[in-house]
Amino acid sequence: MPASCRALPPLRDRKVRDLIRRKTSRSYAILGIGWLALAAFALLVPVWKHKAPGLLPLALLALGSFLLSEATLIRKGRPLLFERGLFFQSLRSNAKVRAVVWASTLVLGIIFATQQWLEAELGSEAVLVNFAMVRGKLMEHPLTWLSGPLMHGSVTHFSSNLLLLSIVLAIAVTVVRFRALVALFAVANAAGGAIQLQYGGAGYQAYIGISAGVFSLYFLVIFLASLRPRAFPLGLQKALLSTAVASICLSEVFSPSAATLAHMAGAIIGLISGAVLFQVSKPSSAWRGETLLG
Repeated sequence: MPASCRALPPLRDRKVRDLIRRKTSRSYAILGIGWLALAAFALLVPVWKHKAPGLLPLALLALGSFLLSEATLIRKGRPLLFERGLFFQSLRSNAKVRAVVWASTLVLGIIFATQQWLEAELGSEAVLVNFAMVRGKLMEHPLTWLSGPLMHGSVTHFSSNLLLLSIVLAIAVTVVRFRALVALFAVANAAGGAIQLQYGGAGYQAYIGISAGVFSLYFLVIFLASLRPRAFPLGLQKALLSTAVASICLSEVFSPSAATLAHMAGAIIGLISGAVLFQVSKPSSAWRGETLLG
């Protein structure tokens, strides 16, 4: 059995299977109910203000309904979703995965808190000029290739990027070295920002946000899961692809300053990295669903 999965009890035990199934189903159900509550809130607030609600409530409603339907299927014991839930259970028991996710969250949280403090002291415009990737000044301030993408426009912007990053990073670190992931993340952020500023239109004067790097990791894992399907649970690449595409589309619909070109550049860089730069470790070092399921 892989070292990363030794903390799991033998899954031939029906009680253990049922326990994991119930926990996974409950997690999906809680998330689904939360998204449905947000959908109701997003619908009622505009109505209360006598405005059209827009498409956001429908998107949240669709996401919440999807999660609740998956919770129902897991509870009924569908093998595909149970295997996926078991995979995430193995990630939660992996000390390396927990350390990487929590350390990344802490570092990005400190950076965002520092940004808020600087904006309070110097003003938002001064912070953007000095630390963001600014059109026409990239060669004059090369450090902004690193600092710019690590900044965010709002708490919502930061939280959504951090959530997406935490999900994919927990998976990617099981098959690709963390140093390689950091390098890919930094390169995709810098390249995505530069492409967005160069070809994104005259109205796009500054670039911030880690979304290009996040989507590079998503498409890296999607490519690897397609290349080595036995290294991941069945259907994982489809679930990640749906998450990435939905995130890109929602940002297009609801954000007037969505970095479309940066998102696409990050996705392409992730695919190229998976095809050319990285070697996947043997499936047994990441996931052995056929062994754990007994």
